[in-house]
Amino acid sequence: MRYIFGPVSSRRLGFSLGIDIVPLKTCSFDCIYCECGKTTEKTIEIKEWAPVEEIIKELKEALKNNKEIDHITITGSGEPTLHSKIEDIISKIKDTTRIPVAVLTNGSLLHLKKVREALLKADIILPSLDAVSDVTFRKINRPHKSIKVRKMINGLKKLRKEYKGKIFLEILFVKGVNDTKEEIFKLKREIKNISPDKIHLNTVIRPGTEKFSLPLSYEELLKIKEIFGEKTEVISSGIKEKKEEIYSDKIEFIKNLLKRRPLTSDDISASLGIDKEKIGKILHALLEKGEIRNYSFNDKVFFVRK
Repeated sequence: MRYIFGPVSSRRLGFSLGIDIVPLKTCSFDCIYCECGKTTEKTIEIKEWAPVEEIIKELKEALKNNKEIDHITITGSGEPTLHSKIEDIISKIKDTTRIPVAVLTNGSLLHLKKVREALLKADIILPSLDAVSDVTFRKINRPHKSIKVRKMINGLKKLRKEYKGKIFLEILFVKGVNDTKEEIFKLKREIKNISPDKIHLNTVIRPGTEKFSLPLSYEELLKIKEIFGEKTEVISSGIKEKKEEIYSDKIEFIKNLLKRRPLTSDDISASLGIDKEKIGKILHALLEKGEIRNYSFNDKVFFVRK
């Protein structure tokens, strides 16, 4: 499928069926930690990047074969709020299924009223805010030149006032970049006014765009959690295991997953419900054919589509 992928085991949303509604690496940011690679189309142009009817057609087909899905997640390899018809997409998803709809966004366009209004029917919005000081923001997120961090913060505050669903705010920490005490306490002050339902603390778990993008330890994240308070969670690296094998063409499924982001054999095993020995044989065959490659990061081996 061109627009639908998964379901994959998500650390925040359980088994998530993903929808890519913008082309690969079409984004308003070029984050140093992005697991999808360097942004090739850095833009703030809002347009119909993918046809709505084709997206919904693929979704209906995917839902026929997938019964164990916790969320349908508008996400993928770019910034979904760049799609001019995201409101229509959300509405049509909700007309198709009762599965909750989540939207993952970097939050860069939430200062625009039309973007906030387009997301109001979603069940969960998961925006990001990695820094509130301008220098750190530009270092970690490398935004489009027109995007200002103060606009982003104001957009998040307005979203909280207008949106009745759940907001899970993610902060991704990179070692030596946005993890200073000064930045952490600035974030805390701003987030208090944003008032999300949850604060998710994350760090680099897969190879990022830049080699200097390195993770914090779990212990370091726990210390930050103490500063932010009770609504804060450290996102677990644990994965929920699927109980049954439901994919007939497993090789194509794996290749489709690896096209979007690097994954370990454990990640793939959990998503497919296949034991690691079988996954290892499939990955070995794909490596031999030169269709994928692997490399080590943070003591784990990741696989990615060439």
